[in-house]
Amino acid sequence: MKNSASKITCFLLFLTTALLFIACTPNPVPVPPPPDPSWDGHRIKPNGTQEQLNKNVRDKYDAYKARFLKPAANGKYYIEATGNGEGGETAVTISEAHGYGMMIFALMADQDADARKYFDGMNALRKAQRSTGNPDLMSWIVIDPNSNGIATEASATDGDLDNAYALLLAHKKWGDNKYLEDAKILIDAIKKSSMHQKKLRTALGDWNQDWGNRWTDTKGYPTRSSDWMPGHFRAFAKATNDNFWNQVADNVYNTLIPEVANKITGLLPCFGTDTPLKPDPKGGETGEENADKYWWNACRDPWRLATDYIHHKTPAAQVHINKISSWLIEEQGIDNINNGYELDGTPIGSWKGDMAFVAPFAAGMIADSSNQASLNSIYKQIVNENGANVYGAAIQLLCMLLITDNWDAPN
Repeated sequence: MKNSASKITCFLLFLTTALLFIACTPNPVPVPPPPDPSWDGHRIKPNGTQEQLNKNVRDKYDAYKARFLKPAANGKYYIEATGNGEGGETAVTISEAHGYGMMIFALMADQDADARKYFDGMNALRKAQRSTGNPDLMSWIVIDPNSNGIATEASATDGDLDNAYALLLAHKKWGDNKYLEDAKILIDAIKKSSMHQKKLRTALGDWNQDWGNRWTDTKGYPTRSSDWMPGHFRAFAKATNDNFWNQVADNVYNTLIPEVANKITGLLPCFGTDTPLKPDPKGGETGEENADKYWWNACRDPWRLATDYIHHKTPAAQVHINKISSWLIEEQGIDNINNGYELDGTPIGSWKGDMAFVAPFAAGMIADSSNQASLNSIYKQIVNENGANVYGAAIQLLCMLLITDNWDAPN
């Protein structure tokens, strides 16, 4: 008893001293809020047994694989996805779809004996389809899946980020260091060619090798909110022992989100530009429609932030996805999800219920037990519908893996 009392007294003296120091220190560094005390190492899931949730995932996985997985020469594989190159060429796949596929096969390894074969075939194709900017990155578009080592076009940051993350998943799943070495090469190339070293934010791709020189003033230099993957960045930091990636992850919450997110809805624009960051109606150099709105890129944001919360217990991630969920549940309605919004929540989409929008919103609900009834309802929509195309189907499946507790952190 006496020892306990002494410890309590010492602790109170330490706490008092610390508080006095903070009070007397001009402009002390803000301390982030602690994680939710109700955190139990997991989070809420849809009602039902784990066996049933696993079956839901396996059913969607089997459908995804049957629809989109395609073989190429020499044991390679790719995910069929259309697109057009700079010269009007028709693609068989794009790096974004490739990254989704590699993550999916690594995550499904325990449920599919062939998953490693598919993963290795996709990794081989990734390395063969080099970017014209940095050859350690993947061309954003694949015209001929049977070509070998021929640079096609420049990279897209999201595809490379997911490919690198998938390699870390593979290293954890199968324990082979070749995956870790491939991941480190790719992560280093992303840092050199697709990241701003000082502004700590993503570029759209390696379109130029001199991003560090170009991004020296306060104007221009676009970034895409769906490329802000703080969970990926923290995994990269652990794998490479490079604190740059932790700084990039923290900058998402400390700078990027506060500068462009709507204060009420929490919705983010697809693209931002300038410093301070502002929504970019031009979409960088892409010319995409509704680039300054919550559209077909930003729809992934709640899922990306939820992954950071689940795997790294990031308080700021919980705060932001809860803001989006509160708006969605209280103002929009989960049975009436539009395919696009102004940042203030005004619907702009021409139809409703696409899985590319529905599933990420559901993923964002898993951080708060008060969302249980809404999560149950929206999960039924996800189980009963199929993604309209390869984009929606992949996002649907990846969100289901997270929602059902079938996605472990890679390290």
